[in-house]
Amino acid sequence: MKNKVFISHASSDFRDNNGHIIAGNAISKIIKTLEANHIERWIDEKGLISAKGWCEQLKDAIDECNIVLFVASERANKSINTANELSYAYEQKKHIIPFKLDTSPYHKAIALNLSSLHFLRYYEDPKKALADLVSTIKGINTPTVLGFNDIYMPHIPKEKEVQGKYLSQLVYGIFTANSISKSCGLIKEIMKLTSSNSSVLNNYLDKLLKIEKTLNYDVKRNQIINLITDLSDFNEENTERFEKILYYLLLMFLYYTINDQRSVTAIQSKVNLVFFERSLFERHSDTINNVFDKVKRVGFLVGGVAAMIGGQNGVGRACIHQVTNEEKLNLMSTSSEISDLEDLFESFKIAVQSVRIK
Repeated sequence: MKNKVFISHASSDFRDNNGHIIAGNAISKIIKTLEANHIERWIDEKGLISAKGWCEQLKDAIDECNIVLFVASERANKSINTANELSYAYEQKKHIIPFKLDTSPYHKAIALNLSSLHFLRYYEDPKKALADLVSTIKGINTPTVLGFNDIYMPHIPKEKEVQGKYLSQLVYGIFTANSISKSCGLIKEIMKLTSSNSSVLNNYLDKLLKIEKTLNYDVKRNQIINLITDLSDFNEENTERFEKILYYLLLMFLYYTINDQRSVTAIQSKVNLVFFERSLFERHSDTINNVFDKVKRVGFLVGGVAAMIGGQNGVGRACIHQVTNEEKLNLMSTSSEISDLEDLFESFKIAVQSVRIK
């Protein structure tokens, strides 16, 4: 495939205060090298970034590229604008290539995401770094990063499908989706498959979808932290079974989005303390259903006889038919249906416990 490179940089590394290109700057050399090797690139040459942060044009430009070249320097690593670009690129699974002009540390907002990536050392050997850049770009042949190395879901033995879906794969997808909206959609899909129609959880998911529209990384992070605080105040004692695990799953995802892996693990450990716990009625469901079935049939018999005595033969025959109908009349779920629900619960619980974030 044809690669296209988005160049994320500090404008002050490229142009002076008067808007003139700085003589001998590294970014100009990068552009020249890419052009010489017929590699398409995009760089903000019109100063699209405003005082309020980045704009939609930059977001669209990243969407059009499969590679983001981060020209890391002291200025770039202090810039929230480059942090916003890289955070968005990471969410969209773009190939990110750090190209270091000096040894300054990455911005705190994206340090965790970039720390595991191989970087090119322009500050040590400019010529070699530029040559390595070309070979690195030419070695990329996919539109996005194919997998997240920091997320792992082991195979769950004997896991059953639910309407053609595996809950473990849906849980895995929540943490590997390239947008918050897709992750929220997967959570809602799990809610539907487990018949967990929680208005409270739906309300929090709607709030998260609104937060996704925020482009400034720091603002978005603070909004997610506020949502975590709000969700943590939610009285989880009033939830049980699937809803409680979904509550923990949403908290895990929120902590994951702000790179707080320790909290993800802490919340995940609480899932082990959630149990199905059958109610008194569920433990005696078959007995209750048998009694209900007999009472209803007696009722139909009495009603049918009374109707026929009263000359309402049609109604009487309909009631008598209900008495002789072989289909059992149940008041509640059968023990078999409850067992199936319990198996589904255990599968979901294991899936949430099994996802690993390295």
